[in-house]
Amino acid sequence: NGGEVKSINMASATSSTQSDGTYTYFTKGNNSTNQIWRKKGNVETQMTHDLDHAWNPYLSPDGKYLAYLSMSNMSNPAKLMAYQKAAIKVLPTDGGAAKTVAYIYGGKGSFEKYAWSADGKSLVFVTNSKRH
Repeated sequence: NGGEVKSINMASATSSTQSDGTYTYFTKGNNSTNQIWRKKGNVETQMTHDLDHAWNPYLSPDGKYLAYLSMSNMSNPAKLMAYQKAAIKVLPTDGGAAKTVAYIYGGKGSFEKYAWSADGKSLVFVTNSKRH
């Protein structure tokens, strides 16, 4: 028994753009160097500087953290395969290093379906594990 099942609103987790009212967070780049950026007015600032793709940002309810997906730069996020590995990373919005919080397996639908808990202390996500 994993505990009580709770319903969460996934509608806001499917956008690749998030806003806290001050900044807008989004993915920008080409198919070999997608990164997370934020924008205030007309000023854009790059938030991630990974060799791997960084995409699908999702802001924590308190605005202190930004979760995002990270995938090998050998992959093409525009053409996701049915089964591939990605990581969910969390980045403090006021600066600092990103931390990998989970490795997940899936495809376009499952990679876009993750969300913060209401208190911002946990992430909910879907993963698909094949056994060989």
